[in-house]
Amino acid sequence: MGNRHIYLSDDKEVPPPQNASDVKNLLADVMAGIRAGKDGSQARDDAGYLGTPLLKAIETSEIEQRLAKLEATNEPKGSN
Repeated sequence: MGNRHIYLSDDKEVPPPQNASDVKNLLADVMAGIRAGKDGSQARDDAGYLGTPLLKAIETSEIEQRLAKLEATNEPKGSN
């Protein structure tokens, strides 16, 4: 965690993604901005490259969520 940076944007801190769900949300936001025409032409040109990582991030975050639910339901109730 010591090598992670916090970026500043419009007077607010923007931390880097910490997990697959954060990456999924970031990529989805970027793609939505591109589709809305809010990002520059280079970003529009790069939009195709975001699809595969976005799908992988969605898949991974869904697996993380399912695993967390399974772990929560399988925790021992007591040690006796």
